[in-house]
Amino acid sequence: MINVDLSKLLHPRFWDMVPAFMPGLFFEVCVLCARPELVYGIAARAHLDRYALVVVALIVAFVVGTAFMLWVRLIRLALAFVDRSGRWGWGKLLGYLLRRGSPSKLSKFASSRFVNEAFREMMSPRGLGGVQRARHRAAAGLLRRRYGLEPPDWQNSSEWQGWNSVLGIPRLETFKGVLLVMAAQATGWSALAAAYVAPALRNRPYFVFSLFLVVYGILAEWNLVRWWNHPASRSLVMLRTTLDEIPKEPISDEKKDGEAEVE
Repeated sequence: MINVDLSKLLHPRFWDMVPAFMPGLFFEVCVLCARPELVYGIAARAHLDRYALVVVALIVAFVVGTAFMLWVRLIRLALAFVDRSGRWGWGKLLGYLLRRGSPSKLSKFASSRFVNEAFREMMSPRGLGGVQRARHRAAAGLLRRRYGLEPPDWQNSSEWQGWNSVLGIPRLETFKGVLLVMAAQATGWSALAAAYVAPALRNRPYFVFSLFLVVYGILAEWNLVRWWNHPASRSLVMLRTTLDEIPKEPISDEKKDGEAEVE
């Protein structure tokens, strides 16, 4: 028996493009089922044989699917802008509520526990300092063991800022599940576009299914954007990625003997 590993035959980036086919193929299938005369008419005017028609259909599915994936990406960028603007506005509002008037008259919100804790959490999120120190230590180990560079001093924040912008950046594999959710949302949008082209699709079950995919995708994107924009969560992901990039040393026999004695 001959076993063929497709992961070795195809380019690794090929599998990153596969989700773009899902909304495009769904759009084509919906239009074909609802308006077959339109599809057959276009195919007849093209004068293509069966195999060329399949190739053209795949190309069109990829182009259409990519357009809907870019639309979903645009929605994510808009949600990220809304979240950042909301955080900025919330910080400004808390600062305004905690303002101090004359030395003899404090703001009436200055003694509010909720407002003070919210302002403190906004300025310095809980656990952020410990995660950043751990990430600095992991980045220092990565610079020494993989690149042979001596890390800068802890006090040199400007140089560390430069290293942090290139070390520990998550790979695309980290967002594989998110990519599937993006494809599902793009499929919902393509279903709505197919209903515009083919009026026969305009029924309640079809719209419920399409809107479910769209709403679920937007909620998932909003949750991802809020989580990723939180400084502590973003630092945790970069810490995990930095640790994965550090070369792992083999355990020596002495360490194995010591662990055996402890057990």
